[in-house]
Amino acid sequence: METLQKLYKVADQTRTIHSLLRDKLVFIETLVLVYVTVGSAISAMLIFAPISPSYEMWVGIFIASIFIVSLIPNAFDFKQKILERSLAVNAWGKWVRDAKSLCDNGGTSDEVKHISDQYKVVMDETPLIPDRVFNKYKQKHLQKVAISKALSETPFRSIREIKKSLKNDDLSK
Repeated sequence: METLQKLYKVADQTRTIHSLLRDKLVFIETLVLVYVTVGSAISAMLIFAPISPSYEMWVGIFIASIFIVSLIPNAFDFKQKILERSLAVNAWGKWVRDAKSLCDNGGTSDEVKHISDQYKVVMDETPLIPDRVFNKYKQKHLQKVAISKALSETPFRSIREIKKSLKNDDLSK
């Protein structure tokens, strides 16, 4: 059971990291969409506006940048990457729930072996977490866990107060 609890913690962290990676991709995709949409509307309005020759180049650069930015989603395949990360979050979430249930209720050695084998399957089927972002997102996960524990102990404190308190406690050590 101890091994299963360790796998549970790693799987929960992995789920959080995939979620953070997905959310970052969604944010970037949204920014690109907003820029292209608003930029296209502005450039359409500029067609009818009298533009002084000194600004024509800047308007041209702006319109060209809208076209270039509009190519980014297809070039980086945001939809597919978001889907992959979402499926990974779901797969790890299911595994975490099953493992938590097994840890809480106890299980036979066959059930523990089965869930451990499932861990390997989920690990093989989900995309890798890039090494360059792993530690940053692990830190965010651990902060999330610490804030969640502190919130459970003091539910009427604001998240900002809890973060400040945790940060100050960490700095005093």
